[in-house]
Amino acid sequence: MSGVRVTVIFDDAHFRGAIRGLAARLGDLRPALTNIGQHLADSTRERFLAGVDPEGRRWKPHAPSTVRRRGAGAPVLRIHGQAGGLMGSITYRVEPDAVLVGTNKVYGAVHQLGHTMQVLARSQPVYQRIGRDGLLEPRFVKRSRSNFMRYVTIGAHTVTIPARPYLGVSKADRLEMLTILAEHLTPDTPGGGADAR
Repeated sequence: MSGVRVTVIFDDAHFRGAIRGLAARLGDLRPALTNIGQHLADSTRERFLAGVDPEGRRWKPHAPSTVRRRGAGAPVLRIHGQAGGLMGSITYRVEPDAVLVGTNKVYGAVHQLGHTMQVLARSQPVYQRIGRDGLLEPRFVKRSRSNFMRYVTIGAHTVTIPARPYLGVSKADRLEMLTILAEHLTPDTPGGGADAR
């Protein structure tokens, strides 16, 4: 995965013990880690749909400016009807003794951790329409629909994007990971045990 890498360290003695037991019995952890990676990637995408962090807390709502631009019902961190973007970029990679879940989107860390940035003053064009009555309509329009353009100066300001954690391990994830490990440790479970290699 290229781009920004956010590392979430899940440190649980019970889970580490299960991993050590699995490694001792199977040697190759990739089958179990692949299942865990798929589960965590799916779980992360489900959090996008629910708009919650790994602990189940709702993400902060859109800023008023975003509501004006995208509409009151626009989902947080998603575009209506699109599976792409940040949510669609969630993937996992299995390494010999670990599984990495994340995104290759550079802005992924900003949404995970939050960020405040300084925006410099600038001048930019805005597009409007002059109506049939010869008066300037008060709202802005797309360039293609405009018949009047002017430059405005926007002063220096700060923009704060709140943290909306989507990566992490929930309590339900932890239970599912232990279940996956237990299945791989049990020789008579289909797809489990030492014969799973």
